Amino acid sequence: MNHQYYRYHAYFNNPDENLKLFKDIPFLNGGLFECLDLPKDDPNNPTGREIRIDGYSDVPEKQAFVPNHLFFHPEKGILSIFKKYHFTIEENTPFDQQVSLDPEMLGKVFENLLATYNPETRETARKATGSFYTPREIVYYMVKESLKEYFKNKLHPYISDNLDNRLEQLFSYTDTSNPFNEEETLRLIEAIHQVKILDPAVGSGAFPMEALNQMVHLLSKLDPHNALWKKQQKQVIEQSTLDPFLKQKTLEHIENIFSHNELGYGRKLFLIQNCLYGVDIQPIAIHIAKLRFFLSLLVDEKINDKLPNKGIDPLPNLETKLIAANTLMALPKRNGGLQLPQIEALEQQLFQLRQRYFEVSDQKEKEKIKNEDRELRQKIQQQMKNGGFPSEFADAIAAADIYDTQASHPLV
Repeated sequence: MNHQYYRYHAYFNNPDENLKLFKDIPFLNGGLFECLDLPKDDPNNPTGREIRIDGYSDVPEKQAFVPNHLFFHPEKGILSIFKKYHFTIEENTPFDQQVSLDPEMLGKVFENLLATYNPETRETARKATGSFYTPREIVYYMVKESLKEYFKNKLHPYISDNLDNRLEQLFSYTDTSNPFNEEETLRLIEAIHQVKILDPAVGSGAFPMEALNQMVHLLSKLDPHNALWKKQQKQVIEQSTLDPFLKQKTLEHIENIFSHNELGYGRKLFLIQNCLYGVDIQPIAIHIAKLRFFLSLLVDEKINDKLPNKGIDPLPNLETKLIAANTLMALPKRNGGLQLPQIEALEQQLFQLRQRYFEVSDQKEKEKIKNEDRELRQKIQQQMKNGGFPSEFADAIAAADIYDTQASHPLV
């Protein structure tokens, strides 16, 4: 159960030489790379027994087993199949510009993983779960029209002159000009920062990924050098962070993000942090969606051997952004509405705590936040029961551990 230990020396011809190779690999962070094994006394493990998923153990029977032929079979092995294709990790436009395998392929993989036929029910898992992948062109149209309507509602009191045509021009991938004046541009950038997009059946992440790419495209035309977008992020910290040390540290971090990476990185990171959310009942879907977001960020990180960690910013933790849960559960009925002042105060604390978790990379700090999160959920549970909410609803809120990435929760 030591997740930080370097194992499997016997598998390498020269372990010390391999360590020299590994030292050049930067630390990436991100929940996808954390060990899922849990000891039986872990507070996040309700089973009372060891959980072995990744099999980080020196005991052979506790190790994960993957046969070599899955990788090295001369015809059907994964490596043999991969050699036939050209890979790219960019999916920044809605158009297929070359014959390649980009992260959109993950959505198709997800759909086909669920295509197994069950002879007893006479249906596929795909049909049972409604997991049908929507083609990129349709997703592009849905996102574009949704964002345009949002901008119309947000900007109509201030901009009425030819707004439809100018928005169409702004969304165009062939017209590189910005059809809005300086004041209008500021309002548009603020509107982008304030938008909240939730996909309640996110699947492999096609809709929020397309929303991310389109908003990055809009920002690249409205603010080509990120000056206004960076100022927007700093203003939020100036207004919302009371601790002067934390405020200064965060402002310096924002400055580093924009100065050390490609232009798209700062746009994507803060759009993911502030604007995008996804929920799906299937944990496998959430893992694939997270991977697409990670790849989208990595493509815009610059490698600089002279900087710590090669200049690579650790990836964010997406457990608070993409969650495995059931969004079709009905809310409980209660006289007097759903909210109570004391619950709202605790929910605000929980929201701020999860905002901190998004960018934490230190493992001890992450565990501390998880424990504080659980304590806050327990307080909310008690306040809900005191306020007349059904016990089963309050208990489900307390039990919904979003950091358990292998579970699908009835409520979040």
